[in-house]
Amino acid sequence: MNRRTRQLLTDALIAIVLSTVLTIIFHVYGYNLSLVTLHLEWSIIPIIWFAFRQGPAATVMVGLIQGLISGLIIWNTTTVEGVSLFMFLALYQVLPYISLAVAGLFAKYTQKTLNNRRLSSTYLNIVTGSILAVLAFYLLCYGIIPYAFGEMSEFTVLTSRFWISVGIISLVTIIILCMLARWKPQAIIPKRSQYLSRKETSSLLND
Repeated sequence: MNRRTRQLLTDALIAIVLSTVLTIIFHVYGYNLSLVTLHLEWSIIPIIWFAFRQGPAATVMVGLIQGLISGLIIWNTTTVEGVSLFMFLALYQVLPYISLAVAGLFAKYTQKTLNNRRLSSTYLNIVTGSILAVLAFYLLCYGIIPYAFGEMSEFTVLTSRFWISVGIISLVTIIILCMLARWKPQAIIPKRSQYLSRKETSSLLND
């Protein structure tokens, strides 16, 4: 196993663990304490970070794993009538998490502009990728998939709560990633980035 693979697996583990912890906190305890008024999916933030760091292909695999984990955790806290566990995991959880790979499409240019200290371009990539990823997740999880199976919900794309939730998660994700890019670029650019040469990453880490 080479260093790049080890770095990829380490990043994947960090993203999955953080996402799982956030799922437990905000889905299990949030629902039990009746604290959920908005559907704030905090668990997608670590996966979006991973997408900007490792790209879309790796994010598809991490999204698949995290979707299964999250689905098994929140199965007992949701009321999806007439849907089997397999369908719930595959469609209601795995597919939305896989869609977060959209952010990975911006990984290459985010890392290149960040490495060249073109922060305005870096921020633009982070903002665009984060918003598209969050929107894709919410549209699939709370719009397209439930509608396709005739599931009626008070939380739909036609409600203000939906867009407020999308806005809050997008804003928090953007703030976190932009702060990392500004103050700790190594958190966005892995030491052995697939998008940068070893010389470029070495220069960054030595600054």
